[in-house]
Amino acid sequence: ATLGKTIWVQLTEIMSNLLHKQLGEVVVEFSVTELLVDRDEEYREYAKEQAARANRLLDSLLCSAKDYLVAQELRTLKTPPFDVVYKGKVSGVQQGTFTTGDGSLQDLATLTRLHSFSLYEDKHKLTIYGGISLREFKHGYEQYQSEYEDTKINGSIKGAVYKNQIFLKITVRKEGERCFTHLDSVQVTMIKYVQLFLN
Repeated sequence: ATLGKTIWVQLTEIMSNLLHKQLGEVVVEFSVTELLVDRDEEYREYAKEQAARANRLLDSLLCSAKDYLVAQELRTLKTPPFDVVYKGKVSGVQQGTFTTGDGSLQDLATLTRLHSFSLYEDKHKLTIYGGISLREFKHGYEQYQSEYEDTKINGSIKGAVYKNQIFLKITVRKEGERCFTHLDSVQVTMIKYVQLFLN
């Protein structure tokens, strides 16, 4: 596999796992009880308003999550190092290596809903799902080194992603008068328009 394809697969997996972990910890910190108390009958009666409600619920969670991320100084995630073996396009036989130290991903406080979320409900739970994005998406490694044939390079890499989409699925369970939020899925589904800066 080429270096770009190998890095894309690893980066997508790393980001999905890190975002799931970070957002999972944040989402369970917030109660949506106040948002849903005495409203479950209304949700059933007005099914046509599900998208608007899903959006309000998600926007409230995102707003609370962003406030929490800023207050706790969690806007930047530490990303694990890369250790990649790749084949060059020219010969297709010679292998190269690409390794990095720890990296960073930011800014989680810029998470934004992309479009209307979908909502599914039964009498015990409410599930919302759809796409979110990082408005400011920067990723970098202070140290990298690569070796291919007789060429060795090293330095730092900083990148900006200008278009991205993250699939998000959240379930809210109602038990008595309390509501419990669970992050079911976070999956990076698209990364486009990437700009890299090598030093």
